[in-house]
Amino acid sequence: MKLPIVILFLLFIIGCDPIDDKLIIDNQTQNKIYFALSPHDHLSKLFEEGLDKFNVEVTYKNYVNEIEADSKQRQLLTGGGNAWERYINETCQDSMLRVFTFNIDTLNKYSWSEIIEKNYYLKKIELSVKDLEKQGWQIKFH
Repeated sequence: MKLPIVILFLLFIIGCDPIDDKLIIDNQTQNKIYFALSPHDHLSKLFEEGLDKFNVEVTYKNYVNEIEADSKQRQLLTGGGNAWERYINETCQDSMLRVFTFNIDTLNKYSWSEIIEKNYYLKKIELSVKDLEKQGWQIKFH
């Protein structure tokens, strides 16, 4: 009886997609940071791919992550140990990952479509695989 359970467990483990978690957001500031990772040069592309086509209310919470002050957060991507490299080189425009940062007051005051239309982000960082390798796959905010 135990053998079928062990076999099912092994099949389940083998069938799971491995995770690439090497990309780390390192918030060395004393404030929360609000950010979005994007393969696109402009936020409008994220909106065009948006959830509104599926009748989901689109807010910044659909796209923007937050990281607490003085903390690190691993960014997970399925597909194995080099999934981030493949994603950046094959999916990201010009093989550059973009990190957009936002002010929480802006996120609370404006709709996601207004934020995108008016480019209400604080900063945009563009990183290639080589850039990230040089930084030890860490994106640091000071």
